[in-house]
Amino acid sequence: MITGAEARPVVNHEGYLPIEDHGLIGDGSTCALVGRDGAITWLCLPEFDSPPFLAGILDADSGGRFEIATVHTLASSQRYTEDSCVLVTSLVSDRGVLQVTDGLTLRANAGSTAQNQR
Repeated sequence: MITGAEARPVVNHEGYLPIEDHGLIGDGSTCALVGRDGAITWLCLPEFDSPPFLAGILDADSGGRFEIATVHTLASSQRYTEDSCVLVTSLVSDRGVLQVTDGLTLRANAGSTAQNQR
């Protein structure tokens, strides 16, 4: 079952979505921010403290983003599938609804430190 809020208009300010319009997905070693506009705008690889691979949340022009979206998005919503960290973004356009599902597979030994592995 999918749970979440109703669709509402996507409003960005000078190319930026408000932080509350993002969902978080992670794999135990890193995480990504997924906007209600269908874009991943923050991702560090391979670890949380690695340099950002995508940083569009900081620089809309040259920070980088990966986006799957409709041409004319009228509204959108995000929700996590029940009891999981899988995020579903629903983008409503004048032609229908596009649902994009995002998630990261948990890595073996995610979150372990060299000290914990001794």
